Amino acid sequence: MRLGDVAVKGGSPVTVTLRCRRSITNLAGGFVVTNTSMYPDVLTQNVASTRTTSTNEWELLTATFTPTENTVVTIRAEVYPVTPVATATSVFFDDLQITQV
Repeated sequence: MRLGDVAVKGGSPVTVTLRCRRSITNLAGGFVVTNTSMYPDVLTQNVASTRTTSTNEWELLTATFTPTENTVVTIRAEVYPVTPVATATSVFFDDLQITQV
């Protein structure tokens, strides 16, 4: 799920945080930051953070990166099965924050 596109300044660290909660251990959730620039080396790798704690608890996920020049990045929430899921399950996201110093 696309959470948004964010303009960032080159040479300055960016921190993205997102709270995540899941209802079952068979399901994982997290987010990924990707470069939308036509210059692929602005963000040298996709930055990801994935939920790893137990169920029904909010976890703060964090990813930090430093773009090499001014660009726009896309932030996407992701949900995927860890093992086959046979029951109704949920992953919740809340409190997206983006900071740059």
